Amino acid sequence: MNAKDYNQQKEKPDLIGNFTFQRKYRRVAEWVWRPRDLAARATTESRVQIEKNRFVYFRKTFELAGKVKQACADVSADGRYILFVNGQRVGRGPARCSPEWQSYDTYDLRPFLRPGRNIIAALVHSYGRDTGWYELPRWEAASAFGCGGWFLQGVVMAGNEVRLDTGDTWRCLLSEAWQQDTVNGITGFAEELDARKIPAGWMMPEFDDSAWPRAQILRVSGIWGSNDVVPFPVMAPRDIPFPMEEIHRPATVSVGEVVNVAGTLEQAFSAEILLPLSQCRVENVESMINGKGFAVIATSFERSASIVFDFGRTQQGRVCFSVDGPAGAVLDIRYSERLKPDGRVEVPPWSWGDNSYVQTHRVILPGGPFDWEQFDFGGFRYVQFTIRGCAESLQLKCVAVNFTSYPVGDRGRFSCSDPLLDKIYSISAYTLQCCMLDSYEDCPSREQSQWTNDQYVHLNVNYAQFGDTALARRLIRQVGQSQRPDGQVMMVAPGYVSAQTRQNMSEFTLHWIMSFAPYVLYTGDDAILREFYPNIIKGLSWAEQHLNNNDLLDNVPGILWIDWAEIDKKGELTEINCRFVGCLRIAVDIAERLGIAYDAKRYRVLADRISTAVNRLLWDDKRGVYIDTRHNGIQSRRVSQQCNVAAMYFAVAPRERWDRMLAYILDEKRLVMTNAAGVYGNVPFNDEHDVVLSHAFYMHFLHAVLDRVGRHDVIVKNMLNWWGPQAKANVSTWAEAWNTEPIHTLCHAFMCTPGYDLPTYVLGVRPLADGFTRFAVMPQTCGLTSACGVFPSVRGDISVAWKLAETTFELTVEVPANTEARLSLPNLKLRPTTITLDGSAVKGITFVVGSGSHRLAVKGK
Repeated sequence: MNAKDYNQQKEKPDLIGNFTFQRKYRRVAEWVWRPRDLAARATTESRVQIEKNRFVYFRKTFELAGKVKQACADVSADGRYILFVNGQRVGRGPARCSPEWQSYDTYDLRPFLRPGRNIIAALVHSYGRDTGWYELPRWEAASAFGCGGWFLQGVVMAGNEVRLDTGDTWRCLLSEAWQQDTVNGITGFAEELDARKIPAGWMMPEFDDSAWPRAQILRVSGIWGSNDVVPFPVMAPRDIPFPMEEIHRPATVSVGEVVNVAGTLEQAFSAEILLPLSQCRVENVESMINGKGFAVIATSFERSASIVFDFGRTQQGRVCFSVDGPAGAVLDIRYSERLKPDGRVEVPPWSWGDNSYVQTHRVILPGGPFDWEQFDFGGFRYVQFTIRGCAESLQLKCVAVNFTSYPVGDRGRFSCSDPLLDKIYSISAYTLQCCMLDSYEDCPSREQSQWTNDQYVHLNVNYAQFGDTALARRLIRQVGQSQRPDGQVMMVAPGYVSAQTRQNMSEFTLHWIMSFAPYVLYTGDDAILREFYPNIIKGLSWAEQHLNNNDLLDNVPGILWIDWAEIDKKGELTEINCRFVGCLRIAVDIAERLGIAYDAKRYRVLADRISTAVNRLLWDDKRGVYIDTRHNGIQSRRVSQQCNVAAMYFAVAPRERWDRMLAYILDEKRLVMTNAAGVYGNVPFNDEHDVVLSHAFYMHFLHAVLDRVGRHDVIVKNMLNWWGPQAKANVSTWAEAWNTEPIHTLCHAFMCTPGYDLPTYVLGVRPLADGFTRFAVMPQTCGLTSACGVFPSVRGDISVAWKLAETTFELTVEVPANTEARLSLPNLKLRPTTITLDGSAVKGITFVVGSGSHRLAVKGK
């Protein structure tokens, strides 16, 4: 196969008539792994355990006759890989995925190749357990091979044609440098590396790998004459950009020493107390900040030097260092979002069952100059280095974090006359960025998982701050791929929850269905509706199975997580019934778009029946609110913002009830901040008087309701009241809840609602038609005197600025090409005498304009 054929064989949807058909990826290469006895009978579990936390080196050398004209490679791994060409790192991957839709990456290798001898090499890690972002293989291949695999398919044209495909021409070696039995959890494994055992120069062309065994092809005969069993029969191209990386140096450094404690690495870090320097020597440690020179460190037999690095704000990335020190010296590394009162890195209580929070690593130096970078990433602010066994001094040349995230770009902007709101916007943007990589993550520390409910806020904030569509589409697709036969999608997908069937937050299926409407509105990509319409219907059918004779969802199984709050949930729960109505109406819209009249009519009737039941059975007319739930025919007395907001947000509550409801649930004398779903014990609460306060997740929906009734002043007040204290405390990222408990992380993206609210409500930008072909600019002053920013739409950046003075108001807007904007004046206290649009006098408060720059000005008294 030549290079032209190679490019043409890459799978693409074929357009035939008016239909698209997905073509199977055509493999030439084989999946390979280290040699094992595949003929021997073994259980899947035993094969998996043998490969748990294994690192394997792979190499292929080849000669090129001349200048490289073309060099393409598709790359994947069962686990994670780092790819090198001639000693240079090319990339990491693959992007997280379900093993039933194995993702592969495509690289242009031309910048790394040269005439003569070349080497392509990889370090591949097999996990041997499900994690927050990885699932073990399934089906026949899992039984045959367990886990662990390496795949590369490519060709180089350089005067001669060279195939790079993995097979038995590749050499491999099981690494002895990494300890296999280490602390592990849903974020992976602690690295305990003896760098003395790394084959020096193993990724360079001149390295002699003749003694390495040949890689074993993962292929066995099928049963009863079936096709051969191979790993990952379905492979899909990466449909998102590669992550960005940049080096971050620490902001401050503190130094001490510890008395060595016997025991495991975890035990030592937990028991060792930081003391002032007395027996250890640490010089020029400020070089870690300014990059001038290097630190010199020496230890005693009984004590070790310990240095705590503060990186100034939350980091999502990999700790890295450069050192020149004696062979056998030990660098222990621990990181966290928090410090203990004595200055040590804190260990959060995030371990349960067979899952430990991985935050501690160990490197034994090989002697001489050595560079190390953590294989997997973590989320943290503080890093503690403890240097042991350095009677002979060590030179620490650099300690840094290789910060990594999805390449969000720098499109969205917001600033206004209140600096605190500006800060709130910026923190929201950085928090979301720290929770975006190859998926949306709930947090970069505790789990690194793509949670199905969190994403509803994540995606909406992204549309307003970053304008990305690719990662949003991948999220919706991956959650849909997790759907079970009963219609539920999994609360985490892909990852450990999707791979198991022990528990699920079942109502998250409705969150997933909800995500389709804003996705199409903000992106214009309605093809996803045709792709997932059967899944949406199946998800609605799951919910429908739990309707009782009252036309209400009743005793819905699974874990019902509504918000970080103590809401009554048993029986006929107001929130989930209202959410179901909202999803049914989304289905009505999709069915009408697709011309499926029967479904549209059926779901409209069902939505109306459930709405009627909610309003008849879950409404407390005496108090003017909806109660949380009705259990065994008896109304709960508990009232929450969440359930009443749901009734309004999903348009179940009649509009004439809204004023009473809002007066009750916004009454500050009634609001009670409850704990994290009762995790830390119940907060005193008077069911006859009090109202459960929304935490940040549900504030997104509350603010949308307040927008509909024109209460934008309350939206801004909520931001200042609830996000403001964290911003004033100079956090870099938002904590998971208002009343931060040890279980919570300090970087959680569903807290980022202000990143959506400020561009949408204060600047006033929102789409009116799919894909922003038409959009509104409806600014709200909210007690401010000015605001400006950029809303990053798929049609181009929309720049907006407004200023309010005693007798004037001015709005300027940049409308992208081939779009139309509807400009509206806010409610102004001044009485207009003249209104001009682009210099010409006009009348009214709403004006439609085309692409280009526009200025709307009001003079009054």
